Amino acid sequence: MTTPQRSPQPSGNDQGSENTPRSTPQSTDRLTQILSAAIKYAGVQQWGVLPLHGIINDCCTCGSARCQSPGKHPRTHHGVKDATTDVLTVLGWWEKWPNSNIGIATGRTSGLLVVDIDPRNGGDDTIDTLVEKHGQFPDTVEALTGGGGSHLLYDYPTGGHPISGTVLADGVDIKSDGGYIVAPPSVHISGSSYEWELSSHPSDTEVVPPPEWLVEQLRNPLLTSKSGANAKERLDPAKILAGVPVGERNETMFRYFCRLREKNLAWDECIVLGRQVINASPSDPPFPESEMLTCLNSAFKYEPVNHHTTTIEARGDGFRIVHGDEIENLPEPEWLIENVLVEGSLAFLYGTTGAYKSFTALDMAGAISTGVSWQGREVQQGNVVYVAAEGVGDLGVRVRAYKTAHELESLPDVSYVLEPVNLFTGAVHRGEADKLCDQIEDLEPVLIIFDTLARSMAGGDESFASSVNSVIASLDRLRHRTGATVLVIHHSGHDKSRERGSSALKAAADTFIKQTSKGLVVTLKCEKMKYGPDFDPITIQMIEMGESLTVVSGPLTPDLKPELVACVTLVSADGITHGDWKRAFTNGGHGSESTFNRHRKALVKEKFVEQADDGDSSVYRLTETGREATGVTSVTEVSTQS
Repeated sequence: MTTPQRSPQPSGNDQGSENTPRSTPQSTDRLTQILSAAIKYAGVQQWGVLPLHGIINDCCTCGSARCQSPGKHPRTHHGVKDATTDVLTVLGWWEKWPNSNIGIATGRTSGLLVVDIDPRNGGDDTIDTLVEKHGQFPDTVEALTGGGGSHLLYDYPTGGHPISGTVLADGVDIKSDGGYIVAPPSVHISGSSYEWELSSHPSDTEVVPPPEWLVEQLRNPLLTSKSGANAKERLDPAKILAGVPVGERNETMFRYFCRLREKNLAWDECIVLGRQVINASPSDPPFPESEMLTCLNSAFKYEPVNHHTTTIEARGDGFRIVHGDEIENLPEPEWLIENVLVEGSLAFLYGTTGAYKSFTALDMAGAISTGVSWQGREVQQGNVVYVAAEGVGDLGVRVRAYKTAHELESLPDVSYVLEPVNLFTGAVHRGEADKLCDQIEDLEPVLIIFDTLARSMAGGDESFASSVNSVIASLDRLRHRTGATVLVIHHSGHDKSRERGSSALKAAADTFIKQTSKGLVVTLKCEKMKYGPDFDPITIQMIEMGESLTVVSGPLTPDLKPELVACVTLVSADGITHGDWKRAFTNGGHGSESTFNRHRKALVKEKFVEQADDGDSSVYRLTETGREATGVTSVTEVSTQS
């Protein structure tokens, strides 16, 4: 394989050079080059072409400030399925979208199998390892990507099983059926251009067959997986029963065969691998072949899950079908929490660690289970199921704090699941979502809360749409079987501006809420509302209560400014001395003494707090207005530790 080299670039005076400022639209010459290339790929090379969004003014032409694939995602409705070799269609696309980048469909559509090398994720090291093991990759057409990587274009292997795109190893992906690549001379978000390697241009270089070892590996589903090396180990017969206790071997073998079914292996292929597991297993006593066959036959009773689609179970004996004008008479969606959560919908609440997301979810659960309004919004009363996949140790004190703040003796209509429910199994056999339904069916819950997503998808990857779609399938099964709203608590990504992982989460959600916190002030912002306009930001507040914190009832009154909340929530209806109040404020990290004094004076002036004599000392107490604003009726203990 020739060492990639970039071709000389035109001078800064030439239009379309990389020295052209990125803050300007593409030049006429560059647009002509891109269109000419697209026509040649379709008409001469007979590669399936599709238009991708381009780059203008350092941004993707899709217009989204949060675009995760700038200059790389399709413009057409059906994406790569629209790829064509029809030149007139290509001309029409570029007449409509002249600033488009070029996509070339891979797989059988264009007869291409592409090795995608990304040095930023270890691709060069992986290639070196593969070359050392198998020898050099055959010289073929090669493109250099705008991000510093490369694409090796090989003939799509004919005969045998079809080859799907997959992760070969760290930094090396295979683009095949259902995939596409960005082709030269498209523009990268960095400002660089995609280009053909000097000695490997498609005009004078033949696209050759891929190495035989690669084809063999790609056609063996046990050797290649979307999840990389860890998934390979999970399917390696020699490791399936290693270290598995005798009493758990049947379940392990059953799950193993289910995974093989997901890889579309036939029954006779699975039994060969099952025998390999038995022969390679160090188990004592040996695992009987009769039990292995029982596990295999059980796995083949169920249809394998397709992780590339979201499977929704039909209700009752069939799907819900209406005819003609009946569609106009469907009932309007009902609110579970007025203007926030719709009955029977799918919602996500995400934010950074420490943003009090679990407290907000528990506050919603308490309001719905008791039928009281939530932050001034009407609710539909009903049972709630809270799946505590993490933080079980603190859940009891949080519930106790909530009951104390709301003067409740109990919360009998909230039920807690004290271990994770794995939603990643999707619709395969009868997964844990169905098991949960079986256990809670008699409760008839109106709200099911999962805290958190990460702990509820063991074996899946939040970054892969296939994993997320499997989880969404499980959540849909829960909603359709129970009729409940499902609320999932999730984390922010590294930059805190969006949710962590695949955008498929937001795409599937009916309601998507971001939660932020500043001190003890919490703000909920609606980022998606399918059933109406986005609700205005909701500002709520936390207070210390015993050994924990809790959300106070009722929204902030218009007169209580957010910057005063942390100060006023430290005041109890029973009163607090000036010194204790100041120490609680400063030691709690809410601000300096001067900030405290400024807030104290403002709260007294606006009549949220009043100063009164209490025997030998003077104390500050909440006024009626202050009690309404905070929802606090009595607090007997305020932290004054220094």
